[in-house]
Amino acid sequence: MSQVSFFGHLWLVLVLLFSSLACPRTSTVEREREPAHEQTQAVEQDDAPALPDGFSTSEQQIGEPTDGLTLRSIETRAHESFLRFVFELDGERPPATRARLLEDERVIEVSLHGVRMDETGNRPLVDETGEPFGSIVDVDVPPVTGFGRKLVLDDSLIAYEIRLSNPASFRLGSDEPSRITLDVATEN
Repeated sequence: MSQVSFFGHLWLVLVLLFSSLACPRTSTVEREREPAHEQTQAVEQDDAPALPDGFSTSEQQIGEPTDGLTLRSIETRAHESFLRFVFELDGERPPATRARLLEDERVIEVSLHGVRMDETGNRPLVDETGEPFGSIVDVDVPPVTGFGRKLVLDDSLIAYEIRLSNPASFRLGSDEPSRITLDVATEN
């Protein structure tokens, strides 16, 4: 074999080698599996109940500024595609309320402005020194694992955190003047 033909073959082998590294190819077996996987996902999504309008992972706000309200109770109610938290208050109109996903997207924080008293019996999860104080109320309706009261050093604000096993969309609302609802999309 001549030196020119050896280097020509070597050059061809190197070009083929580097082009295969730069442009990885999917094997025939993987290509055959991909469409089937996509079809399975589509079927699973079609079988899951569709969420009603208004669900999002963005911050949501409702209500009007008010003061002197009391939080009477917090209830959870399971629906087909979401878990509803009902915050029962005294008062004639829903207070300014905000719901948002925190940075880690595993907690939805609900802040009720103008609420000075909490009669639910829930104590803040930590005290002013950061030591454990209250406890989580277990829910266990995926992705919701539980909820607890947050420590807030403002006497006209009550805040709760709803803990999630993974990020979820939610919807903040009010179906009566003395009720705030937070719907969290559930896993099916």
